[in-house]
Amino acid sequence: MPKVSIIVPVYNVEKYLAKCINSIIAQKYDDWELILVNDGSSDSSKAICEEYYIKDNRISLYNQENAGPSAARNLGIKKAKGEYITFIDSDDYVTPTYLTDLVKYDSDIIASGFDLWYFNGKPTERKTYDKLGTYSLLDNNIGEAIAIGEYKYLWHSPCCKLYYRELLISNNLLFNEKLNYGEDHLFNLTVLLHCTRITLVPVSNYIYTHYGNLSLTNRRVPYEVMINYIVELYHLRLKFNYSNKGYEDFSSNQISNYYWQTIFTLYRTERDKQKRVKALNEINLQIPRQTRYCGTLPRRYKFMRIIYKTFPFFLSDTINRVIAQK
Repeated sequence: MPKVSIIVPVYNVEKYLAKCINSIIAQKYDDWELILVNDGSSDSSKAICEEYYIKDNRISLYNQENAGPSAARNLGIKKAKGEYITFIDSDDYVTPTYLTDLVKYDSDIIASGFDLWYFNGKPTERKTYDKLGTYSLLDNNIGEAIAIGEYKYLWHSPCCKLYYRELLISNNLLFNEKLNYGEDHLFNLTVLLHCTRITLVPVSNYIYTHYGNLSLTNRRVPYEVMINYIVELYHLRLKFNYSNKGYEDFSSNQISNYYWQTIFTLYRTERDKQKRVKALNEINLQIPRQTRYCGTLPRRYKFMRIIYKTFPFFLSDTINRVIAQK
């Protein structure tokens, strides 16, 4: 059975770190190494890491100045020695069979799901695959695995997955350290472009914990950051050659929603008209007109689109600015 390298980026998580590490130590499958990357924590996280590092020779610890989770994960990838790599966030935890249920398969990516728990300890949602399946280029169905994961939004995170380390190393597949929104999704899609075999496992042994307003999902993302993500996502998906009409429709719909979400954020936050025009020109040059709209847009986005089509820019700009403020 393969050795697994578990990479945990650590940054100011003193309240949750011990629970995360203890859940790894409690794994029924014991052929693993734990790589803790302390990303310049200013609380007692470093001391907690050192305590576990001293106690268990399967645990290694690396310290770096604060550079973000992508840099921490990249360092972990470079230090990993296992045949497979898995990522666990330091404020999450896993059940004792997390590794056991994944290592029995042999693929470039072995992907499962997660349970979402709020900070009050109550489970709120389970996201996983409906059935066990292995998909490959040889069987000409690998595009189906990619589409299934996209539909369920399970490719948006590097967690609850095993990655074949040699695939990452030989293709220099790392997280984009310049992005701080959507970089996990882009990393997965880039890895998927190099996969020849994918296994989807219908289990949810990863516990994603939601700490209210501290969660990334609750932050207000600047429009500049969203533009970078959408443009990267659009061009990356153009590289997929798998024929799947449903996935193509899904991708177009998603890009359209992201596009108008970005426009809405732009009008909501940017008061300088010149900067708005510059941002609009930038994203419109990158995202083709036909991908900017589909019938499933939320009502407010449809309304903004109608304003754009109906009135000259100087007027539509003013009206949409008013709409976004309400």
